[in-house]
Amino acid sequence: MDKRVNTVSEQWIRLMTAARQRWDRLTEDDVQDVRGNSERLISVLQARYGFPRSQAIRELTAWRQSLTAGAA
Repeated sequence: MDKRVNTVSEQWIRLMTAARQRWDRLTEDDVQDVRGNSERLISVLQARYGFPRSQAIRELTAWRQSLTAGAA
């Protein structure tokens, strides 16, 4: 298997784990279905937490920033 594919797969697993730690109402199926798609994650956050779209976007933005800050 291509080394880059392994790296992407490993990163995706870490991101799914991080998402479930941040938002504990997300199910395994939720994070599998999102597959890295921001719009899907926004929709799932709205459904699971009752967030209005604007708040779901703020949540996603804050999460992305925390991941970036943690990698620095």
